[in-house]
Amino acid sequence: MYKLFLTRHGETIWNTERRMQGHNNSPLSELGIKQANWLFDRLKDENIDVVLSSPLGRALQTADVLISNRAIEIVIVDELKEINLGCWEGCRSEVVERDFPHEYYCFWNEPHNYVPIDGESFEELKKRAKYFLHTILPKYKEKNVLIVAHAVVIKVLLNVIETKGEISRLWEGTPIFPTSLSTLKVKNDKIQIDCIGDTSHYKEKLKSGWFSEEELDQK
Repeated sequence: MYKLFLTRHGETIWNTERRMQGHNNSPLSELGIKQANWLFDRLKDENIDVVLSSPLGRALQTADVLISNRAIEIVIVDELKEINLGCWEGCRSEVVERDFPHEYYCFWNEPHNYVPIDGESFEELKKRAKYFLHTILPKYKEKNVLIVAHAVVIKVLLNVIETKGEISRLWEGTPIFPTSLSTLKVKNDKIQIDCIGDTSHYKEKLKSGWFSEEELDQK
């Protein structure tokens, strides 16, 4: 048996501005750096053998904080990139909602019906997620792995594990907050989810970004 630790990067400047990120990048905010350090404190006594990280800067910046001075290899994995949002990237969410109302609605409410303008569909992202789970991850069998990625790709990875990839159910369950921690165990090639999106290591409440007041009140 071995463990998987799955986390999202820390809060970014664009998160606070409600900008769509996708394959574009924005550096961690001051709070995002704090979040990464809080998670470092939580994980510092865990036996982590390798880090698999998205190549995007916000994920690598988070990974660097999480391993700090520990001699742990960071392996860049393209399949862990965030969903490609095409022409939406860098735009504020309210602008995207105004200019692409149908596509924006489907993205958040009917993901199985979402057809991107020039980016990536959820089905295409699901193929990436399956390739990661079935082809890349087994290369690290019997190693405890820390995975640093992004909100949507994490939701899709968990969706594939929990529902075999029913994209209509993508947004069900716990939101993936910055540096939230999902823990999984792999035994006899079967992945078991222990917890999703845990933020018990947070020392400050989230104050901005993509989340509703109700969601923020839960933190």
